[in-house]
Amino acid sequence: MLLDGPEAAGYPTACWTTALIADLIHLHFKIDYAPGYLSHLLDVLGFSYQKAKFTSDHLNDDEALLWLEETWPEILRLAKDKHAGVPFGPLFGDEASFAQWGSLGYTWALKGVQPTVKTIGIRKAYRVFGLLDRFGGGLYFQGIDGKFNSESYRAFLEGMLAHFPGHMILLQDNASYHVSSTLRAFYEAHSDRLTVYQLPAWSHG
Repeated sequence: MLLDGPEAAGYPTACWTTALIADLIHLHFKIDYAPGYLSHLLDVLGFSYQKAKFTSDHLNDDEALLWLEETWPEILRLAKDKHAGVPFGPLFGDEASFAQWGSLGYTWALKGVQPTVKTIGIRKAYRVFGLLDRFGGGLYFQGIDGKFNSESYRAFLEGMLAHFPGHMILLQDNASYHVSSTLRAFYEAHSDRLTVYQLPAWSHG
């Protein structure tokens, strides 16, 4: 029941507390435990009190399964028909931004006194477009000085088309500039050398 989560047990929350677990035990087993003792008992049973992470409730598992069963085999067939050189397989495209103003961590300090750390005060980031070759294992990337947008993404893809001798199969997420009118026109203009597939909306990495 603990692994299934509080919502499965009928509680209007997604996180367990010892008070909630004590209530669960009382309801199902008619045994009363003090919440403080339950912390020790849960530790012995292999549980720990930790920060949860979010997962989207918009994930469409049915759409992702359909993509794997129908679209992915289609992509593999196209890769076999089109590729005679580099890249060896479908290219998964994405982008990343690396903050250059530092990040906060934990430090020892007096109780009740929040510590401070210096920062340069300039919110600057290093941005990178990248493509990962599904079969060859190659990683192709380009850093940019500006923003992620239709123009910078188009310039990146133009460079990749110039770099690769064969047909390029691009798999990408649904970022707004990936599917903008500017990029759709670009894909159409280069359809002889570029085939683009969109990943399912809200799909897992």
